Amino acid sequence: MKKVKKFTYFRSAKLCLKKLLEIIKERNLNFKPRSLKCKPGIYTLIFPDKSFYIGSTVNCRRRIVEHILALEARIHTNYKIQKKYDKYGMDGITVDFLPIEKKELAAVEQKMINENIGKRKNLNIAKTVWRKNRKCSLSGLDLRMKTHAKDFDATASLDRINSELGYEANNIQWIHKDINFMKREYRQSYFLDLCRQIVHHTNNDKSNS
Repeated sequence: MKKVKKFTYFRSAKLCLKKLLEIIKERNLNFKPRSLKCKPGIYTLIFPDKSFYIGSTVNCRRRIVEHILALEARIHTNYKIQKKYDKYGMDGITVDFLPIEKKELAAVEQKMINENIGKRKNLNIAKTVWRKNRKCSLSGLDLRMKTHAKDFDATASLDRINSELGYEANNIQWIHKDINFMKREYRQSYFLDLCRQIVHHTNNDKSNS
């Protein structure tokens, strides 16, 4: 007997858009996903109470559609956004988009998120993670959060554990800015293996000298 595949919202961009357009038509909503650009950049979801969420994507339209379908299904990984969506609905979302070269996405997104940490209307979960632990997740070093725009002594930097995924609750950690600079876009497991190799090689050199 042939197995019936369970429908998933995230199987393809075309299916996602089709599903969302059906919802919009059925409810006679004003949200226009086709007006969103299929380009890389930084997007901001803004709600009527001025609360906001910052993210990056290689395809703005596809990412926003994925967000909204997850919110519609009430399975979004960010409970703060889900709460706002439950209150304001699809037509309560405004999407602000800043086109960015793909190679610069991670750096620009991280900079924007770091600059907005601490703001009451910020819906990025990083603020909650910061309250729990103020040490570097990889080195144990004490971290210092930026207190103003020109605070160059700050050391805290928000990092994605898996760089291929977004800034969600189960994929973010605070690490020292210098360590984040070294880690860049590497997977955490690969980066840690490199660090171990460096320590092992250095220790061997010391033993042989």
